[in-house]
Amino acid sequence: MSLFSFSCLLILIFFIPLIIFILKKVKHKNLRNIWALFCLAVSIWGAGGFGFSFLSKEDYDLALFWWQIGYIGAIFTVVFYVHFVISFLKLPYRKFLISVYSLAFIFLFFLWYDKSRYFLGDLRWVFNQFYWVDYLKYKNILWFVFYISFYWIFLSYAFLLLIKAYRENSGLRKVQLKYFILGSLIGWIGAEGLYLPAFHIDIYPYSNFLIAIYPTIFVYAIVKYRLMDIHVTITRVGIFSFLYFLLLFIPFYVVYYT
Repeated sequence: MSLFSFSCLLILIFFIPLIIFILKKVKHKNLRNIWALFCLAVSIWGAGGFGFSFLSKEDYDLALFWWQIGYIGAIFTVVFYVHFVISFLKLPYRKFLISVYSLAFIFLFFLWYDKSRYFLGDLRWVFNQFYWVDYLKYKNILWFVFYISFYWIFLSYAFLLLIKAYRENSGLRKVQLKYFILGSLIGWIGAEGLYLPAFHIDIYPYSNFLIAIYPTIFVYAIVKYRLMDIHVTITRVGIFSFLYFLLLFIPFYVVYYT
């Protein structure tokens, strides 16, 4: 198992239980459903990455299929995240959300149309381990528009809304927003790092581990600061034991694998 495969497995291990947890504990129906869908989208990326990372160089078509699966998650993680931020902050941005969803379904169509010829384009064998999206070969404008609009414009806009809300609030709400922004920043830095090999900047996708780490910050904010108005009783020993295991085990595995 490669390090990237392991990071995808961690995403599945952490996000799937988080979906169940959110569905059981969050009382606000709208926030509950949107955040559960966000976690599901991240899990789909993890499943897609886990699928293509085990294939050999001869399995190009199967690798493309798993990339298409993974990109369903890559598209809708941004959509559901932006939707959640707007709902969490109670902003009346319905027309903006309609535009985001409309773009997402356009990209989803071309993701599967004609073996993603006009979206993903081609894949190339990287790190002598797996196939990765190769933007520079065909320079598909549709994929580039997706990357810039979703992973730069929409995400930046969502962060600006969160920062604005953080400055305008105080007390518990301000602390909740602080942890939400911190966790989101870690997760999205992880996602941005995954696009570098597409531009032939061949830095190994270690940043996928940051996506897997994100739920730990989210759960900590839930337990200690009642993020999303969730009340959970967990001992401090339980929290720190889990975090200690996580922070110790991942570096140990990386060093062992290397």
